Amino acid sequence: GKMERAVKVYTVCDESRYMLVKNVPALGCSSELLQLLGSFGHIEEYLLLDDEECEPYTDVYWIKFADIAHAR
Repeated sequence: GKMERAVKVYTVCDESRYMLVKNVPALGCSSELLQLLGSFGHIEEYLLLDDEECEPYTDVYWIKFADIAHAR
């Protein structure tokens, strides 16, 4: 038979290296945000999400830490 593909839905409780940071004022302050988050540990990758639902004049960032402990 055909195998169904599993879809993983992450909740706040899930242990993950990934983090969504919402309601960041859209003032081009990404370097300050990354510097602040980087003080917790090495950030492997980050993205500014354009299609994420958010408040007007705010941005949403997707952050990938190198280590789960850093994201925690």
